[in-house]
Amino acid sequence: MSCDTLLPNITFLKKGCRSVVTISVHACGGLGNQMFQYAFGRALSLAVGGNLTLQMDWFRKGERPFGLDAFLLHESLVLSTGKKLRERATLKLFKRLRSMGIARERSLWGGVLLEPFPPRLVEVNFSEISKLQSLYAEGYWQSETYFRCFREELLHDFTLTTVSPSAKKWLKRISSVQNSVGLHVRRGDYAADDSVREVHGLLPLEYYRRADAIFREQGIEPIYFVFTDDTEWVKEHLSLPGEMFFVSESGCRDCEEMMLMSRCSHNVVANSSFSWWGGWLNASPSKVVVAPSKWFQSMSGEHIVPESWRKI
Repeated sequence: MSCDTLLPNITFLKKGCRSVVTISVHACGGLGNQMFQYAFGRALSLAVGGNLTLQMDWFRKGERPFGLDAFLLHESLVLSTGKKLRERATLKLFKRLRSMGIARERSLWGGVLLEPFPPRLVEVNFSEISKLQSLYAEGYWQSETYFRCFREELLHDFTLTTVSPSAKKWLKRISSVQNSVGLHVRRGDYAADDSVREVHGLLPLEYYRRADAIFREQGIEPIYFVFTDDTEWVKEHLSLPGEMFFVSESGCRDCEEMMLMSRCSHNVVANSSFSWWGGWLNASPSKVVVAPSKWFQSMSGEHIVPESWRKI
């Protein structure tokens, strides 16, 4: 699908124009979710000529660290620790109306753009947004549909500012072999927390065996570079033909592991926003990215996996 299909025909605002929109995006969750939120806001700002602010108040809870500061990002990005009074009031009213069954089909209301739950693709009217003075957006925005047209800008923005010696060694090793496959196994809270597992589910080992078969059917003899939050479990339970190297026991930062995933020739992603970005940031034109056809256990996620990826 072309960008002309994704974006309406609007006149982009010139730099210095008085009507530049201030776009504030609520940031939350782990690194992968933060990247989706940044990418969504960055695409909006590029489409309407606006300025981008990330609202950081969620991180006061201390549940997850803010991780985007590892990347270059855009030089004009502003980080803010509090919503404006009007934004808070409008958001609260919008959510209350939604809970009452009112305005359920609306995503944009009173300068607030709110992703529905369960999440689904929403139509983003850039022409309407460009007329606003400010916009506050809250959601996860987990689809390349929102930002695919600005891929080159995002590849630049998500470049690491520093790379550790350990990550450089792995990068050299990955670059030295043909048919490297970045394989991600997500367990962590998916395995330990019943409520989380009910939403996301755990991928069966058979998923990875089927992914291996897909590569071999295409004449690819994979060399696996394994990324996981539970190395010992994977070593004990997952056996695939060929060599398997375990990157996650080497002390690289999360952002470095994602970068290393993206530098592999191909990818096997888990139902995780973290490895989603490992596959999406892979710039190889001949890449094969295998992804689960069922992203969530308890709700639809059909908008999340790009059409060019192989679903199983």
